Amino acid sequence: MEEYLLFFAIGGLLFLTLFVNSVSEAYEQKQREKRLKILRIKRGLDELSDILEKFNDFQIKSTISQLLSSEIMARLQAIQKLDKNFRGIETLLTEVDTHNEANKAAPIPTVISEQQYQEKIKLFRCLIKRIHSHQWYSANSEKTMHQYHDEAQLLRAETINQYYTGVAQKDSEKKAFLLAKEHYNYIIHALKQSPIHNNTRILEIIEQTEFMLEQLNQQQLDHEQTHINKNLETEAENKDNEKVQDNIEGHQANVENSATIKTSADEKPPSSEAT
Repeated sequence: MEEYLLFFAIGGLLFLTLFVNSVSEAYEQKQREKRLKILRIKRGLDELSDILEKFNDFQIKSTISQLLSSEIMARLQAIQKLDKNFRGIETLLTEVDTHNEANKAAPIPTVISEQQYQEKIKLFRCLIKRIHSHQWYSANSEKTMHQYHDEAQLLRAETINQYYTGVAQKDSEKKAFLLAKEHYNYIIHALKQSPIHNNTRILEIIEQTEFMLEQLNQQQLDHEQTHINKNLETEAENKDNEKVQDNIEGHQANVENSATIKTSADEKPPSSEAT
């Protein structure tokens, strides 16, 4: 009897050990999955935070910043649900609110450098890719996301137009008309290739750029005609100067000839009759 009790006791302990190990392993597996999920959320969170920060640094006024803020908040709250003890959640939530309030009334710069232009284009590339990813924790309909995508494309087009128009104007001031034309043509080509090329604002920018290109062509023709006229005037002046010089030289030659004849007459010896 005691042997049976001992057997059951050992079996019970073994079962309990296996059960505890199984529960422990299941718990560890669940924790690992939770940590992986938090890491995935946080990885996207870091990218979104970086995009939003650059949006504010460039002082871009757009409803897209509201989308990014909402998504960041939704991700932070998702992490908080998975792990209430996740370090820094409350601080991050407060920082998002404070950062957005501080940038609401920021003015929009009118002139950007080449480096700022490249950074902006890269920013819109990342943003458009993120919008297409469909990995959003905040509640947004497909129609709403489509509107955000169009807005991002429009902001990109405005940036291209703003930068290259400024560069073209500087080139035209330097009389570098061919370079200026290339910049205007690039604007037209880039906007016609845009996914929202039928957008009213895009069509307006294209029309304005084509008009500026026509103005530039006329400016180039006027400049070339002015240059030709100056050359003709210079040639005419040179011819007039040559005539005057010829007249002066002719007059001097006549004077010299007259002086020579007079001198010869004065030096002629008297005749025998006079003697």
